Amino acid sequence: FRRIFFSKQSGNWNDPNTWTFITTHDGPIAGAGLWPDSEQDSVVIGGKDGLKHIVNLNISESYIDGVALGAIHPGTLALPGEHSLTGKYFQMFDYSTLQIGSSLGINPSDTARGNIKSTIAIEFPEMGIYEYIGTSNQSIGAALPSNVYRLKINNTGGEDDNIVTLTRNIFVRDSLTIDSGVFNLQTNFATGSDTAHFSVLSDARLRIAGNNTLLTSLNGYLGYNFDVNSYTEFFGAEQIISNFPAMLVRTVGLGNVITSEAGFKRVNDTFKVRGNIWINNASTLYIAGPQLLQVSKNVVNSSV
Repeated sequence: FRRIFFSKQSGNWNDPNTWTFITTHDGPIAGAGLWPDSEQDSVVIGGKDGLKHIVNLNISESYIDGVALGAIHPGTLALPGEHSLTGKYFQMFDYSTLQIGSSLGINPSDTARGNIKSTIAIEFPEMGIYEYIGTSNQSIGAALPSNVYRLKINNTGGEDDNIVTLTRNIFVRDSLTIDSGVFNLQTNFATGSDTAHFSVLSDARLRIAGNNTLLTSLNGYLGYNFDVNSYTEFFGAEQIISNFPAMLVRTVGLGNVITSEAGFKRVNDTFKVRGNIWINNASTLYIAGPQLLQVSKNVVNSSV
């Protein structure tokens, strides 16, 4: 006997109050003590009246036939830590949100890696919303689309254990937000559309490596917001840290700035830091001319 559960409200996976058998995502609960726990069960996670139901996979593993995230109305599925879906099918639909906790991110069906280990088919849409919610270092995973609607970094691990690493170039249509943790672009590009917005919130960090700059790594966005208490880390060798995208306003500039790793970090144009600037490890900060660098707080030189 096959059962299809529809989300009735936000809640935990194994809470009967989360589920109904009514296709419109409302009505009575599926039944006392009933929740998706059979390999022949399927679920549809959605919403009602414009609200996204947030279903939290609060058990370590769920083996069911299929999961549809947002088939009728957009919904949210939270996959904390290494909790996993290990059934047959997983399909996510446009404007739904997937919260990813695994250190391995999201991956294709033939890998059995990360939060979703469905064996037959896994589908992630370009118009999806992807949020990384780990509490330790994470990779985005091989299955994150190269084009995404919205990407959010929200890793809450401790220092040096809160890094989300980008492993290939991506294109962002609506917004890229670093809420918490470190988003390490490495030498990859996270390009935005001319209607998209980029933000780094308080205490969150953007890391750029290689010879990349803000211009090469984060080009194209309509707007840029670096909170005064945010951090931008130039982690490469030879980097021109004053190369800004066209829409990043120089008179507003960045929050805090960190230069790391050996090599010259060059300021060749007007460069404003509203917080502090740290010169770490063996990096060298080179300022090409007078009055190019404006720092509102402190300059801390610990380079050796």
